[in-house]
Amino acid sequence: MKIDLHLVDERREQAYVRAENYRRQVKSYYDAKVRSR
Repeated sequence: MKIDLHLVDERREQAYVRAENYRRQVKSYYDAKVRSR
């Protein structure tokens, strides 16, 4: 049971890292396209 919980935490961490990378990419793309006033 403890091993399963460890795997769940690991998967959650990987998903968080992936989401963070995606957010960063979207932000850089948006910043490149948007013109400042």
